Amino acid sequence: MLKLDPMRNALLATCLAGLLSAAAMAAEVPFNPLKEAYFGEQHLHTAYSLDAFIGGARLTPSGAYRFAKGEEVEVNGVKLRISAPLDWAAVTDHAEYIGEMYSTMVEGAPGHDQDLLRELRGLKGLEEREKWFLEYVVKSNRGTKPAHPPFYAGEETSISGWKQILAAAE
Repeated sequence: MLKLDPMRNALLATCLAGLLSAAAMAAEVPFNPLKEAYFGEQHLHTAYSLDAFIGGARLTPSGAYRFAKGEEVEVNGVKLRISAPLDWAAVTDHAEYIGEMYSTMVEGAPGHDQDLLRELRGLKGLEEREKWFLEYVVKSNRGTKPAHPPFYAGEETSISGWKQILAAAE
């Protein structure tokens, strides 16, 4: 005589129902023989990331998205446009120094006219920018009491920087 185990039968019934459900869902997905590839940028820093600014980045988050959409942008006096828009892009600026970079980039922002930020915006070569970075940023955040650099204009600049990044992504 065949013994039926109620727990085993319930488990088998659940598995079978799950398989049938998965098969039904798979049948609803249209077959795509092209297996389309999408092209984009998943890790993009703008001038709102201090390290990217030091390296020469000057696009704002909105400028980066305009460029990704195939619109013309100007960088260091040169007009640029990609030949085809990207399918997607993600601005991934650093949280650290977002307020400082907002002050650096946005005319009229709190702190924009500070001497150190004027100096930063006027630096010409990578070596000058690296030296400035070591002097005013690294010295502030290394040691027993890390702090914002002397050109930080307050929390409102960090909030405003994030708002601009979010608005650019819309």
